Amino acid sequence: MQGKVIVLLCLFFSTSLARADFFSMGPRVGINISHVGINSFSDNTTTAARLEKIHHWGYHVGIFTRFNLLLCYAQPEALFTSFNAKFKENNKILKLSCTKLDIPLMVGLSLLRVFRVQLGPVFHSLLSTNAESGCGNVAIGWQAGIGVDIWRIVVDLKYEGRGSKFDEKITNVSTDYGYAPWVLSIGFNIL
Repeated sequence: MQGKVIVLLCLFFSTSLARADFFSMGPRVGINISHVGINSFSDNTTTAARLEKIHHWGYHVGIFTRFNLLLCYAQPEALFTSFNAKFKENNKILKLSCTKLDIPLMVGLSLLRVFRVQLGPVFHSLLSTNAESGCGNVAIGWQAGIGVDIWRIVVDLKYEGRGSKFDEKITNVSTDYGYAPWVLSIGFNIL
């Protein structure tokens, strides 16, 4: 009788561990360096030489999930991203603020159950901005990066490339900001 109980307990714990290894999820936060490019000017009063970028940092908060299968994994995320960019034109400060929903769909390889490499598309949906919109509210890009898992802490550093973009205008300056070249995220695995 005791042998059967021990076998059942072993089966229960091994099944629980297998489920824990297959699926995980949790909150994540991070910072990003958002790209803001200057496309064109609608009049002759503003020149590229007079327009100086001051900063373009942002942050994100959201959730991640991960599905593991042997050495491979899929990691969908949903992140609310916000950033502010400032430009200086002579003594005038021009501000561009943006809030968007980012949905990266990463796939990758796990090495030694600690290190990860990953690649996948990222979808952006513009939620709000103080700029005049010149195109649609959806943009698509791609991300590639590395990650480290230490206990329940999940750290990712990703580089983002541009697919489509948002075109916006601050005062008379046409800009684009559809992607964030560097994204650093820290998450906590609660499952």
